[in-house]
Amino acid sequence: MHIGQLIRKQIDGKEQIVSASTSAKKFSKQLGIAESGSKNLGKSFLDFNQKNRMASQHQRLHLPNGRQHAASGAGRTG
Repeated sequence: MHIGQLIRKQIDGKEQIVSASTSAKKFSKQLGIAESGSKNLGKSFLDFNQKNRMASQHQRLHLPNGRQHAASGAGRTG
């Protein structure tokens, strides 16, 4: 089975119609590759975001010379 598409384009003000086609098997395979690639990319973004937040939080809570930021609860009494 073949999947076809007519593409209308203009080059230098002249309209042209081009035909593109592929087999259903090849299209399905490429679609599967794109889907798994996008899932992997999404997972990578989530992992990066989580690690970035953890590092950012760690930097906010710990000041130089081993002191801790007041928001962390260190040094509070009451």
